[in-house]
Amino acid sequence: MNRKHYRKGKVCRNCRKPVSDEATMCKECTNRDPNIWKHVWTQKQRQLLIDNYPKMQARELAILLGKNVKSIDYQVRKHYPFLKKHKPSIILDCAICGKSFKRYHSLLSSGKWGNFCSRKCRGLFLSENNVGEKNPRWRGGYYPYFGRNWHGIRREIRKERPLVCKRCGVPEIRLNEELHLHHIRPRRSFLLVEDSNVKDNLILLCNRCHKIVENSEQITIRIM
Repeated sequence: MNRKHYRKGKVCRNCRKPVSDEATMCKECTNRDPNIWKHVWTQKQRQLLIDNYPKMQARELAILLGKNVKSIDYQVRKHYPFLKKHKPSIILDCAICGKSFKRYHSLLSSGKWGNFCSRKCRGLFLSENNVGEKNPRWRGGYYPYFGRNWHGIRREIRKERPLVCKRCGVPEIRLNEELHLHHIRPRRSFLLVEDSNVKDNLILLCNRCHKIVENSEQITIRIM
């Protein structure tokens, strides 16, 4: 007859009764919560985790241990942080000031910061190399002149149409500013600016929606 060996100091984590070496809770406590074994780790499972964590993938290890991937990650972070071997950081030279600095592999893979030691150096690089036609969002520049008929057509549209944003439906009363008039087809695509100020080419948008529409549009410029 197999007998479970009890060790001094090994007790149930709920009722503090003595339990076997492999168990962490007594039978009475486990019967109260049938899903408790999902969170319980035996000594054999812990040893398999230590031996195979660096070698096997997360899904294969979860099948071997009979656990969830999230449960394995939590167990490693809480009890075995030494298993997560981080790659050593790389020493780089800043492209602006030439200062040497350390950069983690995770930041290199994301490509957000590049070879810059600080936000100031990155901002200087972008201000010189990401302006005007070099910017990927460049669409020919801004034209401050709206034409002679702009103010008249603007007044007519505000009288005829309900003062509501065409995209999100927010009324102008709830905003602290007037609604914007957006050109569906941009002014730069017309030979004369006055030709773009047509009622069919203008819609009412709030400030937030106007920015979203302007940044998301991809319009091919055609000169009429």
